[in-house]
Amino acid sequence: MLKISVMLFALLGSSVASAHGLHDVSFMDGFKHPLLGLDHLLAMLAMGVSVAAFRTKGRWFAAGLMALSLLEGLVSARAMQIPLPIDPLLAATLLSLGLVLLRTHGFSAPLRVSLMALFTYLHGFAHGSELPSLDALVSFSGGVVSASLLLFTLGIALGRQFVLRHPCAQKSLGGVLGIAGLVFFGA
Repeated sequence: MLKISVMLFALLGSSVASAHGLHDVSFMDGFKHPLLGLDHLLAMLAMGVSVAAFRTKGRWFAAGLMALSLLEGLVSARAMQIPLPIDPLLAATLLSLGLVLLRTHGFSAPLRVSLMALFTYLHGFAHGSELPSLDALVSFSGGVVSASLLLFTLGIALGRQFVLRHPCAQKSLGGVLGIAGLVFFGA
């Protein structure tokens, strides 16, 4: 029950706008980003829920790959300095994650993990293009990856405690992500 309360508190305290444009250079700014941005919060929790049924090694492999993909996206964006339209990209990510959760049996475990790696790379790339300097990349990235892993782990716990016991919950979460993605497209 405590885990669900923490998740609800985090969701109620999140917004789309509060996470974008915060990109200062500190670790704490990076750490706050996933917790204050509803797009990132939903994506990381959904990814955790998506792998909750995996065996322990599979869950940790997915967590590590997600963290590396996020970091690679951040670094790639700084190296290439190609600005991307952030809101549509994040909206597409949420819509895609919603589809993965809605069609669990239609996606094999390797395909699900590969899609998550792509989504986190794109998310990292979108935000990395906003960073003002290479110095910002180092401190901000550490915070973003740390908080993302925390949310991913919370998603696994929620998935194992609630979603796996109630099959309709995963489809409901997929629907919520799809709606959130559509809302982000309109934002």
